[in-house]
Amino acid sequence: MEHTKLLFFNLNMSKQVMSTSQQQDLDEVICPCSGTTRGKVISLYHQGMDVDAISRYTGAQTGCGGCEWDIAECVKQLQQNQA
Repeated sequence: MEHTKLLFFNLNMSKQVMSTSQQQDLDEVICPCSGTTRGKVISLYHQGMDVDAISRYTGAQTGCGGCEWDIAECVKQLQQNQA
C-alpha cells in the first residue's frame, strides 16, 4: 500500500505533510538486531526518552552495536530541531 502523502502530527500537534520518501525514512530499520525503525526512535524521543531509555525500551544497541551511531545521530538531530 503506497501513499503519496501522509499526515503526521508532531509534538506540537501541527500538521506536516510527509512525502512517501519521508515515510520510507521512518520505516527504515536502523537496528537490525532488534528491528527498531527510525520512526520508532523519533516517536520515543517525542515521548521524552533519551538514547539510553530508547535502547532499554526497544532493545536497540544491545546486540552487535552497529546502530549506536545511527540512533545517537537521529536523537542529536531531533534535539537540534527543537532548539
